[in-house]
Amino acid sequence: MHIKIEQTAFALSAAGKPREAVAECERQIALHPKEALHHDQLSTILLRAGIGEAARREARKAVAIAPGDVDALVALGWTLRFDTLGRPYTYDWDRAGAIAALQQARKLDSKHLGAIETLAQVLERDAAGRLFENADLPAAIEAWRAALAIDKTDEHALALAKVLVWSGQFCRGGEGRAHGERR
Repeated sequence: MHIKIEQTAFALSAAGKPREAVAECERQIALHPKEALHHDQLSTILLRAGIGEAARREARKAVAIAPGDVDALVALGWTLRFDTLGRPYTYDWDRAGAIAALQQARKLDSKHLGAIETLAQVLERDAAGRLFENADLPAAIEAWRAALAIDKTDEHALALAKVLVWSGQFCRGGEGRAHGERR
């Protein structure tokens, strides 16, 4: 038997009722003020509504409430991938902040797949959000290898392969050329 319980705030958001969704999250926060989870949920709702700066504040509140909560740190790292208008990897997204939060999450739980995947995705991009250009590809490779070691899926293998190709490590033994380099 599989039971699925949809959260009211997310259902309201999906139904195009952002004000009601935010109100539901705020109601949950009032009922459970010491739970980081509800701030993370509000952060997600705010991002969906295109209110990135408020989403960042809520994600930071979650970490302040529970600094040792890996999920709160991952949610903060994930949220910082968005700009103040809720768009991923554009304008004023906080790459450095996302990396710091996700690395802290990995320190607390080295096997947290969400932390590893999100960190790899952030490391694949430069500060301007460009994929693979001027990014930290060696660190992204390490993160994708860690994800693949935990969860051997085609998705992780393909993500690792893409970064390896862009870094020039697509030949046996890592003897490939750097991107754009000619022999």
